[in-house]
Amino acid sequence: ELDCPNAKWELDVIIGRYYARVFYSNPGHPGDTAGCFLGGVSADAGPLPSLEKVEIRLLVDVVDARLTFSGSKNTSCSSVSAIELISLPLSTQMWRLRAASAVSGRWRVHELQFHQDEDCGDPDLIKTQRSRVFSSGYMDNFPPTLASDGNEITAWLAACDGCAGGTSWIGAAFISIQTVRCLRIYQ
Repeated sequence: ELDCPNAKWELDVIIGRYYARVFYSNPGHPGDTAGCFLGGVSADAGPLPSLEKVEIRLLVDVVDARLTFSGSKNTSCSSVSAIELISLPLSTQMWRLRAASAVSGRWRVHELQFHQDEDCGDPDLIKTQRSRVFSSGYMDNFPPTLASDGNEITAWLAACDGCAGGTSWIGAAFISIQTVRCLRIYQ
């Protein structure tokens, strides 16, 4: 429990954009996350029920090579358990597929492939280049990595059920710049 007047954790990082997941838990004590901030961005994940955990996902831009998490019991930030950071590459190194229209149920993608050839005749870039598959969120036990595991039975499932158009997406970030001219999706 954050019981000091102004709790603050600082992490030295490379300047850039980060995808962050902030996890909150406070076993046996309900709490709040309204006053929690990561890099000056609100990390409010709502109320923290007793014996449960909550999380929030957000994008954070770091311009001074220091990422700060701040909050206190006095400002309605009573707990934090972990912070996961993923450094995001340049926009020329990321490709994603977005459901532009509303999706009934959960969007399910069994396999996703990106190719340089216009006819998808070359090997999948996700498999041949250093990459990380990520998404707008996922249902427990159905992470985005299942959409690139080579198994058409497994699948990524979007976090939301009945997502509004434009809110669900899945993609890949590469170490180097990649030109994608064709994609395959099994859904």
